[in-house]
Amino acid sequence: YDGRSKNKTIKYNFNGVFNHNITNKELFNQIIENNIMNNLSCFMYGQTGSGKTHTVIGKSSDEGIFILTGKKLIEKNLELNLSAYQIYNDDIYDLLNSNTKLKLLEDKNNNFQIPNLEEIQVNQIEDLYECLKIIKSNRTESANNVNMQSSRSHAVFIFKFYHQYEVITIKIIDLAGNERSANSKILCLKSRLENKHINYSLFSLKECIRNIDKGRRHIPFRRSKLTSVLRDCFISNHKSIMISTICSNNSF
Repeated sequence: YDGRSKNKTIKYNFNGVFNHNITNKELFNQIIENNIMNNLSCFMYGQTGSGKTHTVIGKSSDEGIFILTGKKLIEKNLELNLSAYQIYNDDIYDLLNSNTKLKLLEDKNNNFQIPNLEEIQVNQIEDLYECLKIIKSNRTESANNVNMQSSRSHAVFIFKFYHQYEVITIKIIDLAGNERSANSKILCLKSRLENKHINYSLFSLKECIRNIDKGRRHIPFRRSKLTSVLRDCFISNHKSIMISTICSNNSF
């Protein structure tokens, strides 16, 4: 399907559907809380301005799943570590260390690693809020006619802790918005370049998921930095959840 035919009907299957009245706390309780002691990745996917970053970060009256996950883990008195990075124009930057540019390396076991990624121990809720403040100040955003604070990078937040002699990793991934240049009125070269990298990396992610679904032997994880760093989200002993935020704008 090329997305152009207005008469084409496409059916999708969802594990749950929520309306605009649901709070982030209710979403967390229904989707994430029961999986919080397991290797887990939670993706936010949707067009610009549809509520992805609000679901992750939230606000003081409706805290996002990043804070809610951190709080729940802190309550369990775990030795909890947090790291965070953004992928901007297919380069990786440390969100907890002054946006330092990082390298992506592949080890002898074909696992992708990010050396020198800052990892901060989070013992109290105040530590979590301080980390969030730093992350928000370093995340790359810009305005367009769709969203005044459009995220121009993919952000990955990683909680790590030990449980039953195993390192457990929880990743919360706030994907940049998938958008058409015509809708966002992209004019300058910088914005066009950002949009190009965002859409290509999301296309690469789609191709990886499609190949996994079809049972193909080759999964093109190396196609982009995004799919490379998220490779372990699709292996065994790891659960992945995708939250798709839907916008009512008919122009998308």
